[in-house]
Amino acid sequence: MNDVTFPYWGPLLTKTSLDVDTMSKLNEKMNNANDYFHHNISKLDKEYNFNKEEIANINLLLQPYFDSYRNVYLHTWGQEEVGKFVCTNAWVNYQQQREWRPPHFHNNCDASFVIYMSVPKNLEHRDKDIAEEYTPGSIVFEYNKHAQYKDKLFNLDSCTYMPNDGDIVIFPSNLRHYSVPFTTEATRISISGNINIEELL
Repeated sequence: MNDVTFPYWGPLLTKTSLDVDTMSKLNEKMNNANDYFHHNISKLDKEYNFNKEEIANINLLLQPYFDSYRNVYLHTWGQEEVGKFVCTNAWVNYQQQREWRPPHFHNNCDASFVIYMSVPKNLEHRDKDIAEEYTPGSIVFEYNKHAQYKDKLFNLDSCTYMPNDGDIVIFPSNLRHYSVPFTTEATRISISGNINIEELL
């Protein structure tokens, strides 16, 4: 039998863990995110933007992780080169009891990321239907979802992931995603942001 190849063509999503030093520095910077804002689609009460100076610092801290995603992209699709990944904006999310972020994607950017700064253990949801289908406090990514095909074996149209402290997930900005609510009295803290790719000179 000849070799079998697996041409990859789906959305590129990577997950890894931040090193201790990077986590420590980001924890310090969270205190500087004091520009309160509220997304139109958000069901979170507390969200805070980083200013331009802090975004520049965050970009430097996360550059090794952006480079890693970029290298996976180059290896997966065999591209010769793409420009540098640059963080353009970032904000802190405080997800509390019964809060969630509905399905959405990110506009005006090439990729997005989320870093989990603090994820409480043993999160629960009193609604059994939600708790049985999705893990409370998890993040769900959806791709080309069609209800009529959801029970077909090979039609995988979603990915659910329960994060741990220090995890960073990088994904295409047009990949629909949302956070799952929980009824436990707790706060899940994350940093989200967007990435643009600089043009090659």
